Amino acid sequence: MLFVSGVIKKYPQNPLYRFVGIIADYENKNYDKVIADARAFLAKIGKDKFYNDIYIARSYTAIGSAQMAQGDWAAAKATFEQSIKATKKQEMSRWQLWNNLRLAQVLDVLCERERALKIYKEIIARKQNWGIDDVAKQYLKKPYAEGTPLGRMSPP
Repeated sequence: MLFVSGVIKKYPQNPLYRFVGIIADYENKNYDKVIADARAFLAKIGKDKFYNDIYIARSYTAIGSAQMAQGDWAAAKATFEQSIKATKKQEMSRWQLWNNLRLAQVLDVLCERERALKIYKEIIARKQNWGIDDVAKQYLKKPYAEGTPLGRMSPP
């Protein structure tokens, strides 16, 4: 993490390096820091010339994934639903599709199986799905369950 913080200090306006720091904190299970930093990151979008709309879904991915890791399913559901709303006018990106998958996982945990199945099927039906369909397919027969390892924060 020392290397990442050094790079951020050297290039303070580069949002990509800051986001790598958020990913590193997620991998190190610093979930409260992930949520705080991703919210601060999200707040800069549209206000700082280097923080543009392509980072919206990524920021929500970080927040919602950290909330899932903490077991805060209701907050994660709200976060991923907000992501869908915030990116509605954008072309579907890999990160937003990943958020859709994460939302379906949360819905499975919250016993909203029919809605989760609909999302998994929509992901699988997409022509451009960046391999996220492989993850969705595994949850068609067996719902995502609390305690199942989340894996990495970022999409495949």
